[in-house]
Amino acid sequence: MTDDNFLDRPIRYALVRGHNLTADRVAVYLPRDYKVEGEVTLTEPWGEEKAVVIGGRDWHGWTLDDYVIPRLGSGMMAATEIGLSHPVMAQLNAFPKEQPNVH
Repeated sequence: MTDDNFLDRPIRYALVRGHNLTADRVAVYLPRDYKVEGEVTLTEPWGEEKAVVIGGRDWHGWTLDDYVIPRLGSGMMAATEIGLSHPVMAQLNAFPKEQPNVH
C-alpha cells in the first residue's frame, strides 16, 4: 500500500458540544491536523447553546472517528461529524450563506 498525499484527503468537520465550552478549551484536545474553525450558536427549544466547529484531515492514526472524537470525550465534550451543508456552517466566516455577486 502506498502512502497517499495528505492534501488529497478530504477535510472532515465536527460539531463539538459541552458545558462551558470555548474554542481554546477544544483546541487543547486536537492533534495538529485538526483545528478549530469557529464558535457557533445552536438554537434549541430550551434556549441557545454555544458550540465549536472543528475541521481537519485524517492522517495515519489521527482520525476523527478513532482519535479526535474519543479524545474530546475524555474532556467531557461530545463531538458529532457534520458536513458542509450543516446549518451551523453558515455562521462561520469561511462558509458564508450567500456568495457575493461578482460581475
